[in-house]
Amino acid sequence: MGVPRLILKRSHGRPIAQPSALDVESQVHRLGNGLDYLIVDMGGENYLQAAVGGRFEIPAGVCWVERREGSPDLHFRCEVDTPEEVAEIFRGYLVNQDGWGDRHWEQIWL
Repeated sequence: MGVPRLILKRSHGRPIAQPSALDVESQVHRLGNGLDYLIVDMGGENYLQAAVGGRFEIPAGVCWVERREGSPDLHFRCEVDTPEEVAEIFRGYLVNQDGWGDRHWEQIWL
């Protein structure tokens, strides 16, 4: 078994295969300023996605980060205040770092 195939999907622009932490960070900081959403897709219904307030029924002034770990009953959302917090979550997710998810994640049903 090799390294998971990561794809960074953006609301505008081509997907980026095997994105670096720098790729992800630079795109996170474009959320709300050229990008509506950002998704790091690990395949098999495993992904992390983010969008900023003022779009998609998200209250202004906050960011929603959602993660899905396979099945629909493993879909969670947390709310953060800044793009820096979004970037921190995405960086940790990319390297599977312990603690990246140490936030209040609410299970959601879509």
